[in-house]
Amino acid sequence: MASGANESPEVGANGSSDPHDSNNRSPGDRGDERPFTKRKRACKAKAWIDMIKIDNGKRAQCIHCKECFVMPDSGTTTTLNRHITSCTEKKKADRKQQLLNFQRKEKKPQEIFLVDVSEI
Repeated sequence: MASGANESPEVGANGSSDPHDSNNRSPGDRGDERPFTKRKRACKAKAWIDMIKIDNGKRAQCIHCKECFVMPDSGTTTTLNRHITSCTEKKKADRKQQLLNFQRKEKKPQEIFLVDVSEI
């Protein structure tokens, strides 16, 4: 017989030979630690230009009409974008931005100097 034929793999506390089994940990291991935790991502969607987060990020509020929206768990901003395109208060604000009021000033007569180039 070969030297490794009769050897059995190491067996954990519950009889499992799986080294990744949760019951097969050394006493120093702590199961509640997560070495790789997710970081929060920055809000880069264009919807956040016209919205603010309220209720710890569970809701969003339009800065123009103050209407509130529930944020889905997936974090999609589709409903917010749809509202922004149809928000009447935003359209009013955008229209005001386009209208510029200029006060016309009376032009002063400018003095014109004629120079004879032939003499130079």
